Amino acid sequence: MNPKQILLKYTLKHWILVVSSIVIGFASTIFNGVGAILVIPLLISFINPENDILKTAPQIIKKLLSVFEFFSVDTRFFWMFAAILLILILKHITNFVSNFLGTYLSLIMAKDMRIDSVILLLEVDIDYYVKSKIGDIFNRFMSEINRAVASIRNYINLIKIIATAFMYLAILLSISWQLTILSSLLGGLLALLNQYFVKRSKKFGEIITVTAKQQTNKLLELLTGIRLIKAVGNERYELESIVEDIEAREKAGLDAQTNNAVIAPLNEIGGVIIIALIIIAGRYLFNEQLQALATILLTYLYVLFRALPIVGQINSARSSLLGDVSAVEVVADFLIRDNKPFMSNGSIPYQRLETGIHFDNVQFSYPGHQELVLKGIDLWIPKGKMIALVGASGAGKSTIADLLPRFYDPTAGRILFDG
Repeated sequence: MNPKQILLKYTLKHWILVVSSIVIGFASTIFNGVGAILVIPLLISFINPENDILKTAPQIIKKLLSVFEFFSVDTRFFWMFAAILLILILKHITNFVSNFLGTYLSLIMAKDMRIDSVILLLEVDIDYYVKSKIGDIFNRFMSEINRAVASIRNYINLIKIIATAFMYLAILLSISWQLTILSSLLGGLLALLNQYFVKRSKKFGEIITVTAKQQTNKLLELLTGIRLIKAVGNERYELESIVEDIEAREKAGLDAQTNNAVIAPLNEIGGVIIIALIIIAGRYLFNEQLQALATILLTYLYVLFRALPIVGQINSARSSLLGDVSAVEVVADFLIRDNKPFMSNGSIPYQRLETGIHFDNVQFSYPGHQELVLKGIDLWIPKGKMIALVGASGAGKSTIADLLPRFYDPTAGRILFDG
């Protein structure tokens, strides 16, 4: 199971929440777009109530404003204002509900991942713990799962942001396809510039994952070995070692935040330049329609001004996703069962010992090793007797003790309880 399949597994488990968050988020987007279209006609109607906007407005504005032509000129401004206010309230309500569902989804997916992790850690064979560092396991269980869940939420947000971008694009095309082609080309250049910073985010994310793992491991080693450290006076060396990892992680985190912080101002400056060029192009395109120029250009610019931050949001979301790629890979490797040793349960329930335990020609080699640690062990341990295992370090005393509670199975031979 690859990282994407792991994400998909936990996402599909709560697909109703995912779909609800996206649908409600899209509803917020529609309210946002409709509100943006009505703002400029509202202002023009307020400044000059006698101005018949329907004659000069783009087709999409005409359709929306046709709802208000049943009202008198004196009350039209009030009803348009009330409609925009209602749309604004609905937009924020749907946006709040969508964000709440996204947060709730993150929490329950993190809970599911941690519960599955604990189940795996309880079921996996002892050999897994021999080959793994406790610090690695702890780091994956805590911080890396949080980052992996954050990437799922970023995927959902990216879907909503892209839907918003397409809605704004449709509105801009309906107002002026010529200006939209120009703004799309300019926006594409801005997106290419953003790509450099997005790639850097992935690199910083990988550094954060590695340094966080090293930092957790060293801290756990320090805490578990504190008596030995103090006994040999090694505090200074341990301090310098862990400080190095702390500084490396903090530097990577600062670099990642600095890199992400550049994206927003870059898009804002680029947006201002794009708007200036659109004004120049609009003045040229609508030179013979001066009466329509104000309504069309002002509406277009206002919608475009609302749409440009969406480009920045897409790049920020992509940057965050790439920054969390390494965490998703680590969590996927942690939760996958195919690459871990599991021991099948026996079929006979243990009751009590009646006669004794017999090691019958037992041989054993540790998983992944060919060399036999135990060769031809034949040992009878009667009930109620104490047996002492004597031998040099590495002779196999601990291994015999580990085989008795079935931490491992013998490579050959049998261990019999009461026959």
